[in-house]
Amino acid sequence: TTSKTIPLPQLGLKEIKINPKDISASLKIDSIGLKYSNKEKSLLVQRTSGDVYYSKINPKNLQKTHPLLIVVQILLSLIIALGFYEISNLKKRFRKKNWLSTIKFIIYEKEHWVFWLMFICALGVFSFWLLGQWPGAATQDSFYQLYQTKSLVLEDPHPYLHSLYMLALMQFYNSFASIAIFQIIAISFLGSYIFYFVSKNGLKFYLILPFFFAFIFSVPIGLFNITIWKDIPFSLLVIFWSFYLFYLGFQKKKRNPVQFSLKKIFLLSFLFILMVFIRHNGLMYLFILPLIILASRLMETKVLIKFMLFSAVLFLIFNSLVPYVFKIQPWSKKETRLLWKINPLVEMMSDKYYFSPQKSQDREIVEKIVDPENLKKNLGWELALYTNPINIKNEDIKAFDRLFYERVIQNLPLYLSYRTQILLDMLFPRIGTWGNSYLN
Repeated sequence: TTSKTIPLPQLGLKEIKINPKDISASLKIDSIGLKYSNKEKSLLVQRTSGDVYYSKINPKNLQKTHPLLIVVQILLSLIIALGFYEISNLKKRFRKKNWLSTIKFIIYEKEHWVFWLMFICALGVFSFWLLGQWPGAATQDSFYQLYQTKSLVLEDPHPYLHSLYMLALMQFYNSFASIAIFQIIAISFLGSYIFYFVSKNGLKFYLILPFFFAFIFSVPIGLFNITIWKDIPFSLLVIFWSFYLFYLGFQKKKRNPVQFSLKKIFLLSFLFILMVFIRHNGLMYLFILPLIILASRLMETKVLIKFMLFSAVLFLIFNSLVPYVFKIQPWSKKETRLLWKINPLVEMMSDKYYFSPQKSQDREIVEKIVDPENLKKNLGWELALYTNPINIKNEDIKAFDRLFYERVIQNLPLYLSYRTQILLDMLFPRIGTWGNSYLN
């Protein structure tokens, strides 16, 4: 006998349906209770053809507000308000007499029309991907994070900051489409501005066009724009910082260094820390980016100090304060250590060309980490569904680590071929799943 607590979405639920599927024969549910914001209530069990229904939920008694949701909505409102404030200052910033001349300057003058033309073309082409795959492309990872945005119980296997990013965008429209639309607008704007910048600074437009067309008609870019993964905003931030560092160096070489207001420094610090936290391996940029700025002298010393101070404060907020206040569950270090190694190793072991002087022993080591029953039901990427890492012995982890590195070295061509296949699958998906022969 065991009990399980599952956070429910912050929605007006009227009915709960549980479908045990394969385990319906062995699973017996004795009771279920619903915990409201101020009380608990047992619900009536009704069974229908294998499904288990629990109904008679009063949505008015469910908790409708949540501190995390309130904070996200307040911050989102502030960002929108600041955006409108900046727009209202454009006439003054561009020193125009009226709004008509301001709009004309923004859209047409100084060859701005080149940027807007490229932006509209990119936006139009990328939008067709979304129209064909509405409301976006999603995987198990996407739905895992969607559940977190609905239950408002955050964990960190996928960075919690990306779940907050999804939660904020879905305040506009409760669908994956709101995230996909934002990503399409962001990459269209950023890519078009980079091409416009190159054109404005001397490169002939006809030389830019082939690269622009390659950009907007790229299959991976078009697909990833509508994919609900943490990789997409992370990639956008990496592209932004790559261009911005080049821009700083370019302006420095022209003896026209960029001027930094306190507002601009804070915004750059926020984008920097966002890149660090929105994907786990973004942490390496925490050291790389400041070193590049420092070594290349892209910022004055005073500006760099302010940038680092703002970044340090934001780092502490996102790394410590937010997880503490909202009780965000960190990802197990054992999971972090094992997850990226399990699939490649089992894929190699499933291949007929796999070399090992002791295949049976390899299997024994792996099955102390990976649950064999889950292997029978979940193939491909689902091989990562192993037994609870807390119950795995440290000596078994060390044996698995040794096995992984030894077999990768001994089967390097095989390992590289599987890693390459992942990239090829983005363009030419295969039928079937990986690792089938492991179970034979």
